[in-house]
Amino acid sequence: AKRKEARKAFAIPGNAQVVGHTALMMHRGQEELIDAAQSLNNPTLHLLFVGSGQEHENVKAKAAASSMAERIHFSGYLEGDDLLNGYAAMDAAFSAQAGNDASVRAVLEAMSCGLPVVGVQDGAIADVVDAAVGFPVASRLPQDIATGLEAFLGRQEGTGARARQKMLEERTMEMEAEKTISHYETCARLKG
Repeated sequence: AKRKEARKAFAIPGNAQVVGHTALMMHRGQEELIDAAQSLNNPTLHLLFVGSGQEHENVKAKAAASSMAERIHFSGYLEGDDLLNGYAAMDAAFSAQAGNDASVRAVLEAMSCGLPVVGVQDGAIADVVDAAVGFPVASRLPQDIATGLEAFLGRQEGTGARARQKMLEERTMEMEAEKTISHYETCARLKG
C-alpha cells in the first residue's frame, strides 16, 4: 500500500520497475544512468531522481531529450517522511560514487529501506554492495551500468530484504557510534 501511494505521488505507474538516484550533485553518474536505461529499451523501467543540486537542470535536459523521457521522474529535494516515500516508490537504487565525505550515505539509506543497489564498484560502494545485496557493476560506463540494470530487472526476490538485513546486522547506530569512538580513541593515543 505504501509503495502504491508513493508511486501515485510521483506519477509512476504501479507496475513499473523503478531505479532511484538521490543527490543531483556533479559527476554522480546521472547521465550515464540515463544512457544505460535508454539502451535497454525496456518499457517497464523507470528512473526516479530525488534531490536538487548543481546537475539538476543538466539531468532534466538529458532526460527530456531521451527516448524514455516519459519514464524519468524528478521529485525535487526530499527529507524526512517525504524522503522515505521517495525510497518507497523505488525497487532499487543506483550509485556511481561515494559522497563528498567518502561516505555512501545514499547507499546505506536505500539498503536500510530494503532496496538493493546497482552500484559501481569503486571505493566505499565496493565495500558495501555485493551480489547478495545488490547488483555490482564494473564501471560507470553506460554499458556496464546497463548490465547491472539487466541483472536488477531479472532479479529474484529477496535481494532487497538481504540488503536491509545487512544494515541491521552490520551498520546499526550503536555499531557506527562504537566505530567512531574507537577511531577517536586511536587518534588520541597516537597524538598523546
